[in-house]
Amino acid sequence: MFRPIAFAVAASLLVGAPASAQDKTAEVDKIFSFATAETPGCAVGARQNGEIIVDRAYGLANLERGTPLSASSLFDIGSAQKQFVAASVLLLVKDGRLSLSDDIRKHVPELPDYGHKITLDHLLTHTSGIRDWSGLRNLAEGDPEVMTLILRQRALNFAPGEEWSYSNSGYVLLKEIVARASGMSFADFARKRIFEPLGMTSSAYVADILQGSGNIALGYQKDGTGWKEFMRLGNNRGGGAVISTAGDLLIWNDALTNGRLGKFVTEKLQETARLNNGRKLSYARGLMVNTPGGDTIVSHSGGAAGFSTWLGRFPSHGLSVAVLCNFDPVSATALAGSVSDLFLPPPPPEKAESGAPAAVVTGPDITSKAGVFFNERTGEALRLEVHEGRLQIV
Repeated sequence: MFRPIAFAVAASLLVGAPASAQDKTAEVDKIFSFATAETPGCAVGARQNGEIIVDRAYGLANLERGTPLSASSLFDIGSAQKQFVAASVLLLVKDGRLSLSDDIRKHVPELPDYGHKITLDHLLTHTSGIRDWSGLRNLAEGDPEVMTLILRQRALNFAPGEEWSYSNSGYVLLKEIVARASGMSFADFARKRIFEPLGMTSSAYVADILQGSGNIALGYQKDGTGWKEFMRLGNNRGGGAVISTAGDLLIWNDALTNGRLGKFVTEKLQETARLNNGRKLSYARGLMVNTPGGDTIVSHSGGAAGFSTWLGRFPSHGLSVAVLCNFDPVSATALAGSVSDLFLPPPPPEKAESGAPAAVVTGPDITSKAGVFFNERTGEALRLEVHEGRLQIV
């Protein structure tokens, strides 16, 4: 099982891939058999110990034109972009232009005085208490810009460092701070300091997916028996999006594995945060770090209208997996879990205290518990899906 956290036009595995990968091709194809030559679909890539073991694509990038998805297809990676925002901040900390302990009003003085010091690290770790703009937008009249929504909030959901609550607003502010501290747009900074040096030649920060160049995958949503376009465009998503390919995302994972951004940035990205009371979190800075059964998974998912992404690494197994899909509803997280399980050793069987295999207990049907839920106090949205009999956050 996945350690928590169709038949389409499919690209072949790269020539020269290990023989073990060839043996998994049919199994990978089966996972994505829902995608056909007439539907949207997914691209999937995986590396193990530096070798490409999966490079496949299923379904269409553009339904109207009949353009197939391929290894070069560009997707809006949604919140998976947060690791690039966090890395940009940390690079500027390394440069001496920022400090993790800086009061954010030092860099964005137009923010209200909340009566508490909010640091850059609070924003990076989702412990600032600043309200998430995605919930606020549903309550606003008209179509206000995201930064305007953030600046209008005069109170916090909680005192900084007291609780954890996922806040896209914090990362909107961080992109603005990167731009102000570096003297260049966030798009230029990410390109010059991350994408170009690492060889991520297809990746870019753009206003929306339609402003990308190359093989763009449009986002779709199921509409009766057909499909309709479903994308976040312009400034209605907090300033823009990182677009990328499965291959580029694997390059990024390799860069983290090999410390190519330097010791400070690499370690801080994956250093899990703590609340004021000392409680350790599973969120680091733009990345989740989970250790189910003692096995570490470093990952982040992303959802943006019709796009769904999961990018993660299993360091002790040298495995890196990226799944990017261009339709709603779908869970790239669940699909990535199924792909990962093909290349990970099976988990050890659970045993009772006597040493005998534990009895199998059939649990209740939890299918009805899946859905989108909102925190009554903070308005934060949380999506739960069922995967292999368990509820998981996606």
